[in-house]
Amino acid sequence: MSAQAISENRAKSDFWQGVRLSMPVVVAAAPFGLLFGALAVDNGFSVLEALLMSAMVFGGASQMVGIELFGQHVAPWLIVLSI
Repeated sequence: MSAQAISENRAKSDFWQGVRLSMPVVVAAAPFGLLFGALAVDNGFSVLEALLMSAMVFGGASQMVGIELFGQHVAPWLIVLSI
């Protein structure tokens, strides 16, 4: 085997090891993601708005509070201070 083939096999092996090791995090985060998506749709958010909120707001509870406040038409400055 050439050095390049060994290197490619090692890279594939490392990739699949990373996938395997990240599965507990994915299993724990997936239900929250589904809940957040359902709540966002229920409050009239578009897919883009929900993605932007997920990218900008790191705390899960803060995302839920923010969506509820947006749905109740609270003043934007109050939402920013709350989350």
